[in-house]
Amino acid sequence: MQAAPAEQSTYDAIAAQYAQTQQRPTGGAFSWNHELVIPHLLAVAGAVRGCTVLDAGCGEGVVARYLAEAGATVVGVDLSTQLIALAQAQASSSITYQVHDLSQPLPQYANHFDLVVSNLVLNDVANYQGFALTLGAVTKPAGRVILSLTNPYSAVMREKVESYFDSGAATPYAWGEGQVYHYHRTMQEYIRAFRAAGLLLNSLTDVQMTEAMVAKLPASNHELPWFAMYQRFPFFVILDFVKDGADL
Repeated sequence: MQAAPAEQSTYDAIAAQYAQTQQRPTGGAFSWNHELVIPHLLAVAGAVRGCTVLDAGCGEGVVARYLAEAGATVVGVDLSTQLIALAQAQASSSITYQVHDLSQPLPQYANHFDLVVSNLVLNDVANYQGFALTLGAVTKPAGRVILSLTNPYSAVMREKVESYFDSGAATPYAWGEGQVYHYHRTMQEYIRAFRAAGLLLNSLTDVQMTEAMVAKLPASNHELPWFAMYQRFPFFVILDFVKDGADL
């Protein structure tokens, strides 16, 4: 582990490989996204038809496409130019994409979105407080912000940190030709950051794997020291915030 770098890798160097992992697998292989995390994220979001939705950290657009198919008008924003290019190649008329670092303000969308969703992004953001402030600012009063993330309480088990309280630790890991970081903060710090952005915690959903899902995991997962915990511990959580109705 090491101190967090000033700016996080943008995934540009690994965009094609990363985008491939976001596709629904063939041959019965298990998909963390399509079978586990995204279904829970969308279930918490509920009906989105007619809503204006921000996909914050949209990557190559997998969640944006699900939202558009459900009847939402979607803006997908990501800091990787290469991932946005791949998203635009698959875009529908109800999705608009743009490149932007969401840890920085996005004033053209102030109080604009009925709903903000963010799928497995928060752990990748170096400036999580700025990210929270931007999401709060672009959400309409009484609108919602829903995020899936790797459960911070699993960080010690997954050997990302030595202590749960090692807040700010950045664990680099290789992905293809690039390197990205897992940033650790406590759950308390996340909830306080979003509260400072005018967002109140509405619900927390523990994401549990089923026995059938665990059975589909590849052999490499069986070798992990925490394999026995997959069905017994929520490695992912969904945080659902609502924006204070006051004009902040």
